[in-house]
Formats: sequence, C-alpha cells, structure tokens
Amino acid sequence: MNMDTWIAVGGVVVGLVLAIPLHIAANRVDTYLDKHKLIKSRRSKEQALAEYKRIEAFRNGTKDRYPYYILLSAGAMIFAIGSATCLILTALKYVDFMDLPNPLLILAFLFGVLSVLFLAVIAGTARRIEQFEQYQAEIRKRWGEDAI
Repeated sequence: MNMDTWIAVGGVVVGLVLAIPLHIAANRVDTYLDKHKLIKSRRSKEQALAEYKRIEAFRNGTKDRYPYYILLSAGAMIFAIGSATCLILTALKYVDFMDLPNPLLILAFLFGVLSVLFLAVIAGTARRIEQFEQYQAEIRKRWGEDAI
C-alpha cells in the first residue's frame, strides 16, 4: 500500500479509538449540564414566585409599593446623572471624540443602560399591578396551577 492509504487507514483507526471515550465524555457533560439546568430552573421558579408575592402584596396593600418605586427611581437618577457626568467629562477632555473607545464613554453607556433598566423594572412592576389577573395567569401557565 502507498503512503496515502496508510494515512487514511490510520485516521479512521484513530477516529474509531477516540470516538468511544469522547462519546462517554459527551454523555457525562450533557448529564451534568442537564442537572444544573434543573437547578437553574428551580431557582428561576423561586425568583418568579418571590416576585409574584411582592406584586400580590403591592396590589393587596399589605406592602407599600411607593418606597420600592422611590428606591428604583433614585437608582435610575443616580445612573442617569453618572452617565451625563461621564459624557460632559469626555467632552471637556476630548473635544474631537477620535480616541474611541474612551473609558468614560463606555462608562457613560453602561450607566445609561442601567438607568433605563431601573425604569423598565418600574414600568414592569406597574404593569403587573394594573393587570394582575393577566400576570397571575402567566405565572400559572408557566409554573403550574399549584405554584401560587
């Protein structure tokens, strides 16, 4: 046999020899990831139910929602002011924005995103309180009738 045939046969043999241990390792990794996905799913359910209990308490009046709103809006304002400050410092330091990516611009962007995120949480909470029956149906559909 010539050299090309030996290389091809050697590749097939090496492939077959490695296929079995790699298959076993892949199975174990898949089992490991599946087990952790279940743990993550359980944790997600606990967080969703804790959020549901908070919304239910806000709606029933057993817990005051306004301190929650004030805290979130204060965080949004702090991050918005931080974003504006970073943009002003960037404008004062670099008039010709050619030194991108500037750390101050990146920080301004991150602060802006966090500010919008806090405002989105406020809006989502208000929507869930106003449309509580629909929110309750969503929770029951996702986590089962006996979840709440």
